[in-house]
Amino acid sequence: MSGSQKAAIAAKIKALQKQVDEKNNVLQDCVREKPSVSVPVTVSMQKAIIASAGEPIIFRPTILNGEVYFDGGLRDIVPVEAAFDASAEVVYAILASTDVQSEPSSGKHMFEFLGRTIDISTNEIRLDDIKLPRARGKPVIVIQPTVDVHSGLTIDPGLIDISIDYGFMRAYDVIDGSSSSKLMSLSLSLSLSLMTLLL
Repeated sequence: MSGSQKAAIAAKIKALQKQVDEKNNVLQDCVREKPSVSVPVTVSMQKAIIASAGEPIIFRPTILNGEVYFDGGLRDIVPVEAAFDASAEVVYAILASTDVQSEPSSGKHMFEFLGRTIDISTNEIRLDDIKLPRARGKPVIVIQPTVDVHSGLTIDPGLIDISIDYGFMRAYDVIDGSSSSKLMSLSLSLSLSLMTLLL
């Protein structure tokens, strides 16, 4: 490519950038003259559920009234602050999985690396959701499994039933104040035994 060709391309880019800047100025003037008004989106329950459960990469985003919606859990996994904003005095935060452990990844498979990245990111969001209110002196009581019965991608009715039952047992352990007692180890032992029988 000759010097004159490069200069011509650079001139075209400069002219296009000037047009973009002019259009952007017009847009900013329009926004200042007519600020947007937040209008609640009214949709069917089915569309709202699909939008709320839209996990990026796995599902296509849902567009409602020209805006993109996805699973809110990506930004606010444990909505503790929302509960305090609604005048709660004490919040029981129920977590569906254990904290992510710092296990090294083999790095051999891109999907393993991607899954590990998502796990670590969501774990950090979840920990912040709980840690920030606690730092402000707000009481947050966490109910969480000590072992994961199955992964979030497992669809096995038996394991899901065991996980639900284990969740009820963990809630009782925490609410009863027996987190370090024999009840806690009993609920874990029962769940692990049932898992072994099922698998």
